[in-house]
Amino acid sequence: MKNILESAKELHGKFIEINSFEMVAIWDSEAKKLIEELQKSILESNENINKLNRKHDLLEKKYDELSFFQKMFSSKDEIEGVLKKISIEKNNIKEYKNCIEVLEESIEFTPDDKKEADLMLKELKLAKKELITLKKEIISRIKSNKNHSISENSNLTTQIFANSKSKPLLKMHERIKKESSDVSQEEEKAIIEKQIIVVEKMIHWIERIKI
Repeated sequence: MKNILESAKELHGKFIEINSFEMVAIWDSEAKKLIEELQKSILESNENINKLNRKHDLLEKKYDELSFFQKMFSSKDEIEGVLKKISIEKNNIKEYKNCIEVLEESIEFTPDDKKEADLMLKELKLAKKELITLKKEIISRIKSNKNHSISENSNLTTQIFANSKSKPLLKMHERIKKESSDVSQEEEKAIIEKQIIVVEKMIHWIERIKI
């Protein structure tokens, strides 16, 4: 039987197969159910960590109460085993949260109808042109040896999708803004190149859904 993480990763893998608004609705519904299950798993892991912490404290107390010679012939394997279990639960929580973030972003990036898809396409195509222009400006600055430790164009990069009327693109704006803060021009160039690829993929994907 698949665990919750495998199910989440499998569902996200099916995201690229979506090619209609009907499939968007079905996928979103399944993703929301999985998010609820992942959130429950986080609560369960936190409860397990609390129990394991109490067990660890008890074992440590018992060990500390041993005499010097008793400690010489006593093993801390059980204590280390508890710490290992705590570490596993913490890693699980991290993976659960990562999966939730990926699924939520995917839900937000999917247009629910043709009107929203048309709006997103219009803004995405405009953003692609702006990103390409911005990339050329940064390359020009780098070649003219006017590179600074912090990019002079960062404020321009963070304006991409800033005034968008589309919720998914506003979400993308927040991500670009976060990634582009306090970076060198070379780093910003890499961010822009990555964003151009993302935008191109979104344009292709939305156009396929609209067919």
